[in-house]
Amino acid sequence: MTWARGVPELSQFRGPGMVKAFGPARTSGEEPLEDRHRNIAASLQRRLEEVELDMLRELHRQIGIDDLCLSGGVALNCVVNGKALRETPFKRIYVPPAASDAGTSLGAAFHVHNQVLGNRRDCVMDHA
Repeated sequence: MTWARGVPELSQFRGPGMVKAFGPARTSGEEPLEDRHRNIAASLQRRLEEVELDMLRELHRQIGIDDLCLSGGVALNCVVNGKALRETPFKRIYVPPAASDAGTSLGAAFHVHNQVLGNRRDCVMDHA
């Protein structure tokens, strides 16, 4: 990754097989979205839902706990989160407000507060 004009630029992560299957990538955010872009996005969303919901059903089968806490970038996908609540046996799902990589700084702050400084764990994050 490099920074140009204050914006991160990622190296190319698509190979010739992806170009052959899906067509050329957009080279800038200013190019118009085409139906194929929307179709690719919808297909990826659908597959994400299939995989995640199957994994959550299996997780519930193995552990039998009704509460679930999700974290990571995918945990910010509110569509699949809603389906997880409706279509899996979990009764309660919690996604912290900083569920993505931004949560690292929050976790570091809690670590220092609790482990380094020895303060009680009395913070309950029940809302953003």
